[in-house]
Formats: sequence, structure tokens, C-alpha cells
Amino acid sequence: MPHFNQIKLIVYFLLLTFFGKLGAEVISEEFLQVEEVEGENLYELIENYMDNRLDWQQGTIAELRKLPLQSSLIERLVKLKKDKAEIKTWRQLGQRTKLSKREVRVIKMFITMGKIKNYRGEYKLYNKLKHSKKHLNYNKNCQKIKIVLPSGGYLGGVTEWDEGEQEIWDHRNITYRSPLIKEKIRLYAGSYKINSGYGLVFSNSLFSMRSVNPSYNLKPGALKTYNTTSSNEYNYLFGTAIDYQADQYQVTPFWSRKGIDGHVENGIIKNISKTGEHVTEGQIKRKNNILQNQYGIAFNYDQNFYSLGMLGYYSDYGRKFAKIGSSNLAVVALNHSFKFQSWLLSGETAFAGKSQWAFKEALLFKLDEFVLGVSYRYFSPQYFCDLASTVRHYSGPLQNEKGVNFGFSLKLPRNFGVKGYIDYFSRIEPQGAGENIPVGSAFVTQLIKKFNPRMKLWLKYKKLSEQYFSIAYFQRVKRQFKVKSLFELTPGFNMINRFVYNKLSIGGTQETGIGINNSLEIQTERMVIDFGTTNFFTESYASRVYLYEPGIPFRFNLPVLYGAGTRFFVTINYRINEIFLLYFVCSYFEQKKVKQDYMNRQHQFELQLEINL
Repeated sequence: MPHFNQIKLIVYFLLLTFFGKLGAEVISEEFLQVEEVEGENLYELIENYMDNRLDWQQGTIAELRKLPLQSSLIERLVKLKKDKAEIKTWRQLGQRTKLSKREVRVIKMFITMGKIKNYRGEYKLYNKLKHSKKHLNYNKNCQKIKIVLPSGGYLGGVTEWDEGEQEIWDHRNITYRSPLIKEKIRLYAGSYKINSGYGLVFSNSLFSMRSVNPSYNLKPGALKTYNTTSSNEYNYLFGTAIDYQADQYQVTPFWSRKGIDGHVENGIIKNISKTGEHVTEGQIKRKNNILQNQYGIAFNYDQNFYSLGMLGYYSDYGRKFAKIGSSNLAVVALNHSFKFQSWLLSGETAFAGKSQWAFKEALLFKLDEFVLGVSYRYFSPQYFCDLASTVRHYSGPLQNEKGVNFGFSLKLPRNFGVKGYIDYFSRIEPQGAGENIPVGSAFVTQLIKKFNPRMKLWLKYKKLSEQYFSIAYFQRVKRQFKVKSLFELTPGFNMINRFVYNKLSIGGTQETGIGINNSLEIQTERMVIDFGTTNFFTESYASRVYLYEPGIPFRFNLPVLYGAGTRFFVTINYRINEIFLLYFVCSYFEQKKVKQDYMNRQHQFELQLEINL
């Protein structure tokens, strides 16, 4: 297990280099789309974009819209792209879009301007400690290194250890991307991911939610290979991929070979675990006990008004997997996209066997400040694809379902904006005696009001209704109301308030949950400080609430709050000099869980050192 002297030496060294020149480079939530996103998923998604930044000259409008930035930033970049303005420097981009220096600094983390000519290196050391009762526990250690090579090459690695795991570095990985070869070829090695279409085969999004933005929900992703230094241990490929792109064609053959955790009985794989936890004897015994080989190819043809794509792969588990009744899995997906003036028709169909298939078709209409979209989806009961998470875009947990979604977005006069969707679904589960088949609907709407540059207000309402039909009728209805406000009291001094109210009806029983979060953000030339409190009360875990808290950049904290309690938090981001950047988070919470007589009390400390060369 990592030794505490390591942390003491690092902190001591940082104090010796206390004075610096640059301002704190911090991305706060005001620039990012973080609505109802699990912290680890958002952290991973943003890091993937930062490690595989979009080239301004070659990037498309569709790729710009997929960036995890707030729509106000995205729309200004899209307008500039549509105007076909000749932009060669960041200063020109800032002048044309009227973006502030801080906003341009944020965008530079996701977009490159021209070819990279010099080497750049970055090292991150992250540590988490928890103190409860009389014990101080070393909870997590993660180290990341990346080197950006000239002409877009990339080399990165990650190691991670979590509390209770027997190996000092339970997870470690490396990834490589070659510079562009002959202006057409890139080679990927180590850990990587592939995106295509709606992610019916490979996931094209790590968001475990549906955005209120219909463009985000209904636009397919372009064929793309990218490196990953995620601490997520299994949601990637490990091997080699080759990207070949010429004119409108793109071809990507790939191969992957990696170990995965699985529960094996009598030589048959009963299930696969992707938690990455190796604490108990059973978890340690199952670590990487299944060797998975995958071979595949992806193809895309892109014209100005339409695109056609294909992605297929063959996977061998080495032994019979009970879920699919075989030791191998073959999946092929076809996707298309057609544009006509303000209309976009897109879809994808995937086949894994005679009765194993998935389908999604979407129609999107955009005219000036108005966006309207509708989509239909169907996942057959037997359809399975272990690296796809498309159902996460929809109304419920990871279950196969069919459904229809209607989404809209409208900008109104006086700086009003309204977005939302309504979703009707019916979950499809394997046939079996006594199984419930849930059906229902989800309705979400969000109103945004910008009173002036120093004050914004967000109102959000969500209703989820489910009915279960089996031997008896059962209904669950959950209503949620959220309010968020941001006030800039003076330049560099912001006050952020959040409120959430849940009302849950299960059968004939009523429950409520409530949470309030207040925080202050202070920005100086070299430092950003966030501090605040959270108070909550819920009648059970079912009526739990989630409230965002600032933390280590991109590692946003979205704790599960239930019972009754209070949280206090302080976050400090300090730019020491041109090389060193230090992040420190301290939080304390006390919680009395439902049906529990005593109060849980715990301190948590997080420290991240970032070195940029």
C-alpha cells in the first residue's frame, strides 16, 4: 500500500515553490454540461476529450456539438464554423466569438489550433484519505502520465489502487497514438476506444443519463478511435487499431486481447463483473480469469449530405458464456445519416443473431433557435453487447426496452431558454414465469433565464411514472423539482445555490426527499476556492437526492444523500508556478440513515498534484 511519507515529501516540495506567474486553470461547472451525471463518468468522458482533442480545421459541426461544454459556448463555436471564417490563432477565435480569456482557456482544453510542433508532458498524482471514528484510511491512489508528441502523437499511462485491494497497483495501463503517417494513417496501441453511430455495439457516450438537449440525444457519433487513460478497468479495448482516412472514406481494422473478471461454474461463465473491485477473496480469485479476444473492422463513407457506416466484430471468451449460450459473440451494425436543409434523419441497426438485434431511428429538425426531435428504439430481449451502453441514454436502468422519445429546445426573447423531452417506454425482459414487464413514461423540462451577465437561474422538473403488470398491479411515480441559481456578487466572487425536492409514490405510500446546497466561489489570479454546505432529509433510500459539490477538476462530486444529515466542503485549486498545479479538497459529513439510531461521521481529504512540462 502507498506510504504516507510519499505525500509528505510532495507537499513539502510544493511549499518550497510557492510563488508563480500563471492564473489558476480551472474548469468549473458553469462551462460544462453536468446535469445529473455520475461524477466518475463525467470525469472519464472529459479526460477522453482532453487526451484526444478536436482539430479546429478538420473538426465537423457534429463533433463540436458533442463536446461536453455548455450550449452557450458550443453555439458560438458552431456559428463561427458555419461562417467558414479563416481562424488560425486563439486570439482570432476569441475576437470573432467575443469569448472571455477564461472561456478561451477552457475551450483550448478540448480543441487544438493547427499542428502540434513541440512535446508536452503532464503528470497527475491523486490521493484520497477518509477518516471515520478513530481511523484514518488511505482510500485511493491514482497516477496518470501523458506525453503529447509532435503532429498529434500521444503516449499515456495510468495506475490505480483502491482501499482493500491486495496489489499496490491493482490497475495499470498504457496507450499510444502515432503521429499522422503520410497524412492518412494513424496507429493506436494499448488501451483505446472506438465510437460509431449511436453506440449499439460500442458505447459512444459515458453519460448515464439523457440530456435535455435533443441534439445531443438524437445525433449519432462519427467513426472515431481515441486513446483512454481511464481508471475504469474494463470499458475499453486493448490491442491495436489502424485508422486509414482518404477523402470521404475511413477504414479502421482493430484487434483486442484483455482479461476480464467473471464468475465461472463447471467451466461455464455465469456472469461478467466490471466493477474493478478486488477486495474479497472471491473478487481476487475472479480477477482477469477470462481472456477475451476481439477482432473487428469499422468503415465509414461521408459526403456533405449523407454518411453510411458499418462496424462489426467477433469476440471469443474461451469458454461458454451462459448469457449468450455460446463461447463467442459476433455483432454487426449499420448506420446512416441524411441531411436535407434543416432536417436530419439518422439511424443504426445492430445484429448479433437471428433474434438478437437492436434498432434506433431519429429525425431532427433545427431552424434558427428552435430544435425538435423524435426517435424510436427497440432492443430485442436476447440482444447483448458487452461494450455497448446505449440503453443508458434512455428512461431506466440497463435493461432492454422499446420506446419513443420527443425532444425540443427553444430560445425565447429576454434571454429565456427552454429544453426538454417526453419519453414513453416498455422494458423487454427474457420470458419467464412471474416476471414483471414495466411500462411507463418520463417527462423532463428545463427553463433557463439569464437576467444579466452576472445572474443566471435554472428550473428543472422531472416526472417518472412506471407500472408493472404481473399477478398484481403496481405503480411507482417519482416527481422531482430542481432549482439552481448563480450570482456574481463582484468579479471573481460567485454565489451558487441549489435546491432539490423529490416526491415519491409507491403503490399507496407517499415519500419525500429534500436537499439544499449553498456555496461560494472565490477566484484570484492564481487561486480558486469553493466552500459550502449541504443539508438533506429523505424518508428512505428510494426518495434519495443528489446534489453537486465542487471538487478536483472533472472529478465532480455527486453524493447519494438519504436519511438526515449535513455536509461541509472546501476546495482549493492553486497554480504554484508554470509547472505545478495543486488541488486540495476537504469535506466532512454527518449522516443518520433511515432506521438507524446513531450518527455516522466522516472526514475526507483529496489531494492532486499536476505537473505540466
